[in-house]
Order: sequence, then structure tokens, then C-alpha cells
Amino acid sequence: MVGEREQGTLEPVLTTPVGRAELVIGKAAAIFIPAVILGYLIFGVFVAITQLAAASPVAAAVLHAPQLPAALVFIPLLAAWAIWAGLAISTRVSDTRVAQQLAVLGSLPPVALAALMSFQVISPTFTLVAALAGGLLAVDCAACLVVARLFDRERLITGARPSRGIPAPAAPQDIQSTGEVTAHRKGELRCRRL
Repeated sequence: MVGEREQGTLEPVLTTPVGRAELVIGKAAAIFIPAVILGYLIFGVFVAITQLAAASPVAAAVLHAPQLPAALVFIPLLAAWAIWAGLAISTRVSDTRVAQQLAVLGSLPPVALAALMSFQVISPTFTLVAALAGGLLAVDCAACLVVARLFDRERLITGARPSRGIPAPAAPQDIQSTGEVTAHRKGELRCRRL
């Protein structure tokens, strides 16, 4: 969101008669679908390489029942987590680099949990994996609603919070020339900046 605002491509999108949730879900789907396809493709290449080139114990461990289904389930769940965290941060900050850095920090909790399981600090059991998958699915669904509420068209365009206390200027009743229209629009802009 913040990148599009900096490039000036966000304003035409925000003027469409699409609801907040629809717009946020559309932006998330545009990132989610390629990310999941690429994640499955890379995982498939990894499995193929281990089956062809790795020692038989390693190849058998990759295709072991708990790890393979867990990887297939967690790829879309973790992609959705990262996307919702990135969109939530991107709707609130005003600099692309800050948004990227905070989004990386927002993606650390699942990575830390996966690292703890990889280093055998936490033993991954079927019950734990099922509970984590269910919890991550619930968090992803709730994040969709939260990000839709954080999405504020005026804030994204102007970079400021909407002004609820200042009334909008009255519409001009008798504008005669183009110069008067321009003067009126400049007056509106000054009023909105206050």
C-alpha cells in the first residue's frame, strides 16, 4: 500500500466503488497465489532432488508422513500470515523501507517456532501441529478483518488521519469562470490541510 502511494498508483484504485474488505482481499490474493505456487514449486524441487541425489535415509525422512503433510499445510498458512502482517503495517506507515523492515519483524514469530521445532527444543507431535495449524488459520482469518478495519482510504491518500471535527466547506453556489473554480479548489485544499 505504501509503495503504491509513493508511486502515485494508489489513488485510481481507491476511487473505485469497491469495499475495503474486497480491496484488501484482492491485494492479498494477488500476493498469496504466486507465493503459494512458488512455495509448492520450490518444495517439490527439494523433494525431487532429495529422492534422486540424497542417501536413502535422508530421502525416506523427507517423505515421512508427519513432515510432508505438515509442509503442504503450513506453506499457505505461513504465506497468509506474512501477507496480512505486511498489509497491516503497510496501511499505517508512510515509508516503504520502514514497512518492509517491520513486515520482516512481523514474520519472525512463526519462523522462531519452526526453528525451535527444527532444533528439537519443541518436539513436533501430530496434536501440536494440528493445534498450530488451526490456530494459524484462525489468526489468518481474524487478520483479514483487522486489516480491512485498518484500511482507511483518506489516510492512504493524504498520509494523515481523517478530520472528523472540521466540517467540509460548502459547495459553491454561483461559480462563473474557470478561475473561480480553481480558486475554490485551492480553498478546499487549504481547509483540508488544517
